[in-house]
Amino acid sequence: YLIYRKHTIKILKVKEIWSLTYEQAVMKFETTVKALSDKIQQNNSTYLFGDNFTKADAHLYGHLYSILHTKITEHEDIRNILLKLKPLVDYVNNIERDVHGLSLLVS
Repeated sequence: YLIYRKHTIKILKVKEIWSLTYEQAVMKFETTVKALSDKIQQNNSTYLFGDNFTKADAHLYGHLYSILHTKITEHEDIRNILLKLKPLVDYVNNIERDVHGLSLLVS
């Protein structure tokens, strides 16, 4: 655990994220996911880069799914940000349906 923690902190310092306040980090998150939402909406396709599921889709889906479906009080702010971005919620639901064959879990 400590090895991964040290590595993660090092990466966050290099990307100048480690020193952000909680509010700054939430704002950065909101800007980032808004850009992703806009990109998905502009593409007018099922996945990030067209109609084929890629590793990028797998990574993005995993993170978004975790945020949307894990009820952690401390993360409620970022969950609420995602819930406002319909293209991202639809993206997660579409992958859930297409890849896993399950019904929609988030509306």
